[in-house]
Amino acid sequence: MVKQFILFCILFIHATAVYGASIKIGMKDDIDKTLKLGEVFEGVITVHPTEPSFYNSLLRLEGQFILESLFISEIIDIKLSENNPDVIEARWLGVMVKPFDPQKDKHKLKLGETEFPIAQINLNIEGQPEQIKGFVLIDQEKVKKDFEFKPWMIINIIIFLIGLFYTYKMWKKHKIKKEIKKKKKDEIENWVRIFSRASELEDYEKIYYQRNQWRSVLNYDEVKYQSFRAQINSVQFKKEKDKNEHDFQLVSDSYNEFKKDIEIKNGI
Repeated sequence: MVKQFILFCILFIHATAVYGASIKIGMKDDIDKTLKLGEVFEGVITVHPTEPSFYNSLLRLEGQFILESLFISEIIDIKLSENNPDVIEARWLGVMVKPFDPQKDKHKLKLGETEFPIAQINLNIEGQPEQIKGFVLIDQEKVKKDFEFKPWMIINIIIFLIGLFYTYKMWKKHKIKKEIKKKKKDEIENWVRIFSRASELEDYEKIYYQRNQWRSVLNYDEVKYQSFRAQINSVQFKKEKDKNEHDFQLVSDSYNEFKKDIEIKNGI
């Protein structure tokens, strides 16, 4: 029974220590200085007694508002007090963005999962907001009003979408033309290779039979084509026993002239 009572007392004292944490906010080194709204200054948050979870909670205050009007722009460091290891101190740079009355306003600070009332606030603020280096104070209500959606914005959006649509169509058209051009170039190169590799009468006859395919693709001299056609026709219907070397030479000569013209006219 005594052990249970002692354990209860320890837990009670621990709970009282944590949930009765005392928080103070003030200037660095307790400087008694009157600050203007918008002026960047160095301050300190002290918490007593401390808990391990408080460190991360204080670290997360960077880039956040506390006291509804104090913006913490940077956490400089967080450490245990040199005078009392039960006290944790967080030094920071901040700026007060609107009037603040520590006597009338009740403020809390969330540490871990609990919100603690701030016991003491030693900040003297006066004056109107001013522009400072790296930080510009803006009236949020004014921002909302200035950025209110207006009818001319709809017109601009419609114009933008139309422009985007026609830009896409032009890009698509250009892409299709480019693909067609590449396909035609590949087809031309393929036919020129076929012409270049032909060396036998059978090759020449095969090319002639395929004339309906390549004539619509290749650039060529019509006179040279007709000469090649005439020589092919004069030989291809002869019987094999009647064909001779002279016939082959005539076809070969007319073909080579025709092939050379094709290579030149098709950029090979």
